[in-house]
Amino acid sequence: MEAKIRTLIEEANVILWSADKDYRVNYISQQVTGILGIETVLIVGETLFSLLQSNEFHPDDCKVLLEAIVKMQDECVPVKNMEIRVKNPDGGWIWLSTSMTPILDENKFLQQIVGAIHDISPQKETQEQLRIINKDLVDRVKQEVAENRKKDLMLQQQEGMIAMGKMIGNIAHQWRQPLNSLAIILMELEDAFYHGEATHKSVRRSIKHSNKLLEKMSHTIDDFKDFFKNDKTLSVNRLEDVIDESVSLLEASLIYHHIKLTINIVDSHVIAFIHPGELSQVILCLISNARDQILTNHIEQGEITIEIDQSDKWAIISIMDNGGGINENDLQKIFKPYFTTKPDGCGLGLYITQLIIKQSMSGIIEVENIDNGAKFTLFLPKSNCQELAQ
Repeated sequence: MEAKIRTLIEEANVILWSADKDYRVNYISQQVTGILGIETVLIVGETLFSLLQSNEFHPDDCKVLLEAIVKMQDECVPVKNMEIRVKNPDGGWIWLSTSMTPILDENKFLQQIVGAIHDISPQKETQEQLRIINKDLVDRVKQEVAENRKKDLMLQQQEGMIAMGKMIGNIAHQWRQPLNSLAIILMELEDAFYHGEATHKSVRRSIKHSNKLLEKMSHTIDDFKDFFKNDKTLSVNRLEDVIDESVSLLEASLIYHHIKLTINIVDSHVIAFIHPGELSQVILCLISNARDQILTNHIEQGEITIEIDQSDKWAIISIMDNGGGINENDLQKIFKPYFTTKPDGCGLGLYITQLIIKQSMSGIIEVENIDNGAKFTLFLPKSNCQELAQ
């Protein structure tokens, strides 16, 4: 039996050792030579403490190993699978897993220590390779995320320029009526002057009317200037107010095209954490798309309906039209960048709209076909600041 055990010890790639009660090594297997390149005669007879004082152990591991030995000495606590580094014959470091168990007599006094040491360098090398691979993957993911953010920013800037062009068109619609009115006032003043009918009272009345028109035009500029403010701060806002301000920017265009706009307020106390400017951009995009769809399909009595409601979790805005709906094959692609069904479209409006709702406001946007048209639904996180709803 003893011969079999010795054969097993010699065949196993494990360093087995033992020490007496004074921590002096009295046995170590031949594997120490194959694994560490150290002859057994250089270890047998040495104490564990003297071995730790040699330069063979990694400095960072000596203190930890010494503390474990002292604890085993004081409390008879075994050491299990402690990972340490020891110099190999080439001067590098080899990773070992060491375990030590105290053997006590019947009076609980230390009689002997037995230990086993495994070479775990291959596992450590594999772990290091995995760490490098994981780090490389993390770096690549970060790089891809950064590049995607950069692309999204460029797309938003591009969409911003397109939106600005549309806004200029909306300003033209907003200004057309007051400019026509100013032209009529000036013609009437000129006519009254040539015919000697101009009085102080009539001139003052014309000036007052003109000032009101100019003030309205100035407010229009302020409204569009506020729309393009780059304010990314989430704030508590009443949805009805944001929608009213947004709709006012497109009101003249809808009137010009004889499209009826209805705002249906199911609950007038709906508030949410939003970016007001960005939500206005979303609403304007959806209304503009509904208007364009109505005009493209030559709907004689075009209608757009905005509905404000809420659930326990969400503030809800629904925008519906009777423009004929969306092709079923396009519903799954409608929020993808550069997808468009318009001959002169760029395919960024709904993509940016989705980014704003999902990323900027942590919300949800859904689209579906309804009778004779399409319905876009925005789900926005509700605010807990109920005092605004009072």
